[in-house]
Amino acid sequence: MAAPPLPLPIAALVRRARNATDPTRKHLASYYAWEASIRLTVAAEPPADVSALGMPSTGHWVKAMPPRPGSLTDPALLALHALLAEVGTDQRQAPKSTNAQKLLALLPAYRNKVIGHGSTRNDAFNQEAARVFLEAIEPAWRAGVFFPTDSVLVFVEKVEIGAGGDRKAQIVRLEGLASEREGEAQAAEDVRPGRVYLRKDGHFASLHPWVLFEGGEERERALFFNGYRNAAEYLDYASGEVVKSKALAAAFPSLDADVAALVGGGDNRPPGPSIRKTPAPRPTEGEGEAEEKAAAGEVVAAVSQEKPVVVPKASRPAWLFPAIGALALSLGGAGVWLGTKGSSGTNPPKGAVASAAVAAADEEDIPRISQDPAVQAEFRRAIESLLKADVYGAEAALLSVRDKAPREPWPHVGLGMTAALQNHYEDSTREFDEAVAAARGTTGRDAELIAILGMSDEDAAKGLAAWETFKAKHPKFFLGHLLVAYYFMPYGTVPEGIARFEAARAIDGRHALTHVLAATHYMDAGKFPDALSEAGKAFDLQGASPWIIALRGMVRMRMGDTAAARVDLEQAIARRGPFAAHVTYAFALLTTGKAEDEALFARERQTLLDTKNVEDRLAFMCTHPLVLLREGRAREADALIEEAVTFAVEKGKQGTLVRCVLLPAYADVVLGRFDQAEAKFAKLSRIWEGFGLAKTDEERAKIMLKGLKGMLALEKGDVARAETELAELKRLAAGGNEELGYAVAVARKEDVVIPDAPEARGKFPQFRRRHLQARTFELRGKLEEAERVYEKILGEREKCAKRVFDMHLLCGPYVADGLVRLAELQQKRGAHAEARSTLDALAAFWPRADADLAPFKRAAEVRKKLPPAK
Repeated sequence: MAAPPLPLPIAALVRRARNATDPTRKHLASYYAWEASIRLTVAAEPPADVSALGMPSTGHWVKAMPPRPGSLTDPALLALHALLAEVGTDQRQAPKSTNAQKLLALLPAYRNKVIGHGSTRNDAFNQEAARVFLEAIEPAWRAGVFFPTDSVLVFVEKVEIGAGGDRKAQIVRLEGLASEREGEAQAAEDVRPGRVYLRKDGHFASLHPWVLFEGGEERERALFFNGYRNAAEYLDYASGEVVKSKALAAAFPSLDADVAALVGGGDNRPPGPSIRKTPAPRPTEGEGEAEEKAAAGEVVAAVSQEKPVVVPKASRPAWLFPAIGALALSLGGAGVWLGTKGSSGTNPPKGAVASAAVAAADEEDIPRISQDPAVQAEFRRAIESLLKADVYGAEAALLSVRDKAPREPWPHVGLGMTAALQNHYEDSTREFDEAVAAARGTTGRDAELIAILGMSDEDAAKGLAAWETFKAKHPKFFLGHLLVAYYFMPYGTVPEGIARFEAARAIDGRHALTHVLAATHYMDAGKFPDALSEAGKAFDLQGASPWIIALRGMVRMRMGDTAAARVDLEQAIARRGPFAAHVTYAFALLTTGKAEDEALFARERQTLLDTKNVEDRLAFMCTHPLVLLREGRAREADALIEEAVTFAVEKGKQGTLVRCVLLPAYADVVLGRFDQAEAKFAKLSRIWEGFGLAKTDEERAKIMLKGLKGMLALEKGDVARAETELAELKRLAAGGNEELGYAVAVARKEDVVIPDAPEARGKFPQFRRRHLQARTFELRGKLEEAERVYEKILGEREKCAKRVFDMHLLCGPYVADGLVRLAELQQKRGAHAEARSTLDALAAFWPRADADLAPFKRAAEVRKKLPPAK
């Protein structure tokens, strides 16, 4: 007789593990099949006292398991017992039998060593451990380690009540790899629609609210309770996504109340035949704290504990940093730059040494937002969560505070920060606009600071001048120094920006976050050794942080150390790091040129597209076209942009399209695809004219569109129109648009010098700058100087091909156009061999590019003029 199928959520993890080609992913998915099985079982048969499960570790779930009598002798289960004992407890065992309690009790120690804070394991270990976990999972289910035999996991889709009062439930079986409608069944009074049940002998035991099920045509998923602080949090093991109760409110309106009734004491569950009423032993105080909580996104690597982790106590609030949309735009909307600003709330490993020098948060640094002690205390807890970089906990607390103190600006500032950490830029911008609006018309230190921050978009010079006056009055206000250093990062030279961070550090230099921000500052300027040094300092302070590990990985990626970068990014993903780390990791797979990595990218792409968070999904959808454009694959990029535009409009996220469409439009201009650039411009114009963007996003959209319109006019030979757009830009934004200003001067054939390696960072990336430098010389008849600059582009083209999420992400069109122009100059002066070599370099640089692109057409014309090769 065939064995019954595994419950759907377990079967999905088993399939993921079996299909994984990466040993680390295979290992983690196979392990999580066991962890999810335990949670399912506890959900079906919870202990009488479930208060310990309010913020549960793996140890708490194991201790809450119902007893399962009897010995286990299956060889696969004995092999798993031996593995868990040897790795988790350093004891070699070869048992002839075991039991459910002994076997499962070994899981927390194994998790803590291998997945939590242990050394990174090699591929051979991960492959073998995955095999052991996978071979044992089905025997465990058959042996009754988890659900009782002859029971089945079901979802009650709806309940219909007949005229005579009889109740019929529409049943969906949650077994195997897909749900299946079973039909109607008689239902008792306590069986409710929209809930998961364990059915045995015609009786239904509710798993609500421990386990939820969401069905749909595109995707169905099981969500496991993951903790409750101010709101319930759920984990989708299959995708690694963490979902807040707020996002589930439409389908489960009473969810937070249901959870609070359980973990706050008491059990309001309906009785059923398989619900255990005997209490489970409670863990002693502090027991299990060294274990990592089950975390979303742990799908890649066991994390290396490279250095002891200093565990800071609550410290001054080095924490608030809402998104800077203009900087995010320069990264094509992927949000990687902003996605690395933060640190983790994970527990420290055993033996970590707490720093006695780290003080509690100073009261004078915490804004007073309410006279209600309870509200102020909740705000302080939100700050403390942010100090720990517990983004999700901070977000939940701040949402509560915002509701209780709706006219206060600081909850909006904090929520802008948590949105930025999650790369939700439209949300972040709206929150910051709300903060500025709430502070307007008020007086005092905090109102003055927020007004200064607001000037970072409108008039940076004026804002920095106001800051000088402000800091003379409040020289020791650490939070003010940190926020100004962060908000005004794009303005001034690199040394000036670092000096602002050093001023904050001089007040309180004990926070990893200051190093993180300084690292991003250096990284944006292309000063990667300095960025890596700052990331290392941050890691020394808080080495368990996935945000810091992700930052280090991104720096290493840009330095060309792809092997070390991939290890960091995989670790960050495994530790519930920023979504941007997963995106960066996925696109890094495309830089190796290996067929197996491209196949892995295809799988990663689907995982990223499956995320339910709209902004996360758009971040990926808007960045993939940029990678394709870098390779000259414009038609494929256009198709993906259309998908992203349709999805964004459908979800009401038009603001994201500013980041999604602008850079591809610039690429079209360089490639001579003027019709496509005009079409994208029309799309962008409709966005800010008709869709009610956040005020700041609307202003940025206007500014950026003016720049695009001017560049497009220049390429089409309309210098007067470009000058008009530049004048309008200067009116809208102090300083106008640096690139357009240079381009207009070049078109006028003015004697202008474009700096080669400016200290005024990032907005005008290297390849675009070099391309315009060469055009300047070429248009003024200085052909030798033009050739020398084009040759620099030729010599540095590999940097364009290998870097991921750099300011040069759209370098490909500039490199291709520059190589064709170089070949044209070489051909004209009779250097035929050099011209042929340059054209060969172009073909090798863009092997998969569209053949009808303007650079290729011009290259073909140059080849026709060359004599046959000898």
